[in-house]
Amino acid sequence: VYGIADYGSTGTGDTVIVQIPGTEDWYVSFNRQLGINSGTREGKNQVLVHKRPTGGTYGASTLMTKMNTGDTYTNATLDIIVNAIDLSTDPAFASVTIGNFSPTKSPTNS
Repeated sequence: VYGIADYGSTGTGDTVIVQIPGTEDWYVSFNRQLGINSGTREGKNQVLVHKRPTGGTYGASTLMTKMNTGDTYTNATLDIIVNAIDLSTDPAFASVTIGNFSPTKSPTNS
């Protein structure tokens, strides 16, 4: 996921915001502190998870969490894992996995 400030540097197929539809619409974005976002004070260079009521084309959203590398959020329609945030590349990006994940079972002896 790329920051909105880097939109002009992204290519075809690159993602700036992810929508997870459900009974509420959930969104995952990378709040890159750069360009139009250079003055951001909250959640800078973090992955943000926000939600809003389903429907319509515009609506205010509620920030649910700010995430760093290694963080997992399980209160959305799907689980969200931040694999990495790479600020050393141009454009910078966050590697995020979204899906249903079940806990790993411990091995057993037979």
